[in-house]
Amino acid sequence: MPRLRIATFNVNGIRSRLPHLLAWLEREQPDVACLQELKAVDESFPATEVEQAGYGALWHGQRSWNGVAILARDAMPVESRRGLPGDPSDQQSRYLEAAAHGVIVGCLYLPNGNPRPGPKFDYKLAWFERLIRHARGLHDSGHPVVLAGDFNVVPTDELDIYDPRSWKRDALLQPESRECWTRLLEQGWIDALRVLHPGEKVFTFWDYFRQHWPRDAGLRIDHLLLNPKLAPRLRKAGVDRWVRGLEGASDHAPTWVELEMGRGGPARAKPARVGTENADTPGKLPSAAGRTRKSVAAKTVANGRKAKAPAARPSAPAAKKARAGEKPAADKARKPAAKKTPARRALRAAAKPRPR
Repeated sequence: MPRLRIATFNVNGIRSRLPHLLAWLEREQPDVACLQELKAVDESFPATEVEQAGYGALWHGQRSWNGVAILARDAMPVESRRGLPGDPSDQQSRYLEAAAHGVIVGCLYLPNGNPRPGPKFDYKLAWFERLIRHARGLHDSGHPVVLAGDFNVVPTDELDIYDPRSWKRDALLQPESRECWTRLLEQGWIDALRVLHPGEKVFTFWDYFRQHWPRDAGLRIDHLLLNPKLAPRLRKAGVDRWVRGLEGASDHAPTWVELEMGRGGPARAKPARVGTENADTPGKLPSAAGRTRKSVAAKTVANGRKAKAPAARPSAPAAKKARAGEKPAADKARKPAAKKTPARRALRAAAKPRPR
């Protein structure tokens, strides 16, 4: 069955580490890649090189700091949001959201927050609160969603850091940061890497000081969170540590998940209630009536006759009212129209074939 690989990578300067990025894209070929810390204005984004590597790209840059991007292999991601809502005065480039390969992807670079206490830590917590509010809507949207990026939070002392003693005052380990992280997960998101490696120390970041990389003295601060629509499709998760070992590398390594997106999707407790997934539109399930029409059409064509869909049978109450000469309350039976959110519009636009 087809698999979809979604990755997050804090490149720590896209211009200076472009060769590393291109080498990683060529070797690992993620289907969607979320990048953080571009440290470049929009005009300096290496769009040509990325396109030549086989990726369509969206980016939200900023001079010298921050910056995020979403790349899609053999496709163009369709933007649904630029910037995190909740504070119109916030000009930092830390959030970008798009539809790609049938999934809504939120790429984020959460503030570091150091030094603490101070305005930078206050900004971190305020930004986190805005993320929690926005994530609630994504979680409940009914779309398959992944939040991927550098969250600048070490979730636990036991499995997510080599030794917390020298980091006790750092913003990444503070109770307030972890409390926000916990509230985000309590919405129903799953921490994909931790779910598949429950008792293992897994690191995604090794800073440049005190030989942290050679000693494998790392932290886990790069995360991929899946909402309930996407979580059952999770099959693999890992870290491309070899990228961190390159000369002049970023202090982060790419982190990724692999999702099963093929016909039928993941195993379910009650498969009869799920139906068969539309192969052309991952995540879209045809209705029972649609499957009936297709099966009847197939049989009819095989017999050399024109396909004709069977008439829908009225419900028992509707039939009774019809016999009594009453008009059925069709408006009550209809489901409300789906809300046209930016995410829904982006998913539909991304599903359309690209013009040649």
